[in-house]
Amino acid sequence: MDKPKVSVLVPVYNVENYLRACLDSILAQTYQSWECVLVDDGSRDGSGAICDEYAKKDSRFVVIHKQNEGVAKARIDAFEHSKGEYVSFIDADDFVDKCYLDVLLATIFEYHVDMVVCQYWIYQRGESRSIKRNVKGYYDKQAIRRMLQTQFLYDRATRGAGIPIALWAKCVHRKYVLEALKIGEGLKWSEDQLGLFHLLLHIDSFYAVEDCLYYYVMREGQVTKSYTLEFWPHQMEAYRRYRQLDVDNLLRDQLHWRTWLFTIKAGLYKRMSVAIRDYSAFRNEMKRIDKIPSWKDFFSRFSTGLGWRNDIQFWLLKEKCYYIFYVLYYSKKLK
Repeated sequence: MDKPKVSVLVPVYNVENYLRACLDSILAQTYQSWECVLVDDGSRDGSGAICDEYAKKDSRFVVIHKQNEGVAKARIDAFEHSKGEYVSFIDADDFVDKCYLDVLLATIFEYHVDMVVCQYWIYQRGESRSIKRNVKGYYDKQAIRRMLQTQFLYDRATRGAGIPIALWAKCVHRKYVLEALKIGEGLKWSEDQLGLFHLLLHIDSFYAVEDCLYYYVMREGQVTKSYTLEFWPHQMEAYRRYRQLDVDNLLRDQLHWRTWLFTIKAGLYKRMSVAIRDYSAFRNEMKRIDKIPSWKDFFSRFSTGLGWRNDIQFWLLKEKCYYIFYVLYYSKKLK
């Protein structure tokens, strides 16, 4: 039979320095029956022109230019213009191995699964470091449920997620995709994590290959430039949507653990410390954050469950002891 077409969905926004490497890696695929839907999400640099250049070079590239509405909506627009029986996601500043699609599609048909996951590389300054999660091999519905209960968001044994926790590095049957994308609509952070959780709740099976086929590019200034005053409402909205979606309470402590670690490490210590540089501004920002309903729900628990060091920080924020927290923890990150 003819090989089924796979649609590669690539949201594009201000990535002119990285986009060619991404698109060249798609052009180099050993698997040929693909289309790539590029959504130029209101880029203000040369990204849109690069998309058009590649569409002229190869008709398998389809380009959509639109006003900026965020990555979640861009993925939905890309999906609605796609035709493939299977769908894969690549971020525009990342790139993939030439066998990426070949391996994923071959695995789908060998094991008759709804989705395939691969491992990945972290690529920074010309060097690659492999990341291999604990989730490997074949998972049926029951095994997926057990994985969600024990290691989806946070595996205590490895202190990380058990699976690459994004939509990239995956290939999935299109019938599951649209609803998963809608789950994250309107969010600026964690939208793809929610989408993956939705997929895993609904698919019947997946297979995780041990090959590292996806290159996640760590851009210079990627974290430090990403903090805005919108960060916390979006992050806590993601927490709320997880709680709403997880009707069987599969994630239990995992959701709390990962949200806490993200709050401390990525939120307060990395992103926020770049923009908030003195105690007065820190206190005012924490008071603003404390008004978010999901933040109050998050701090309704007694502790983090991750040990006394994390609990001390948790209690200080829970009891609004902002000055002590600032002196003991936050101010050290400013140096």
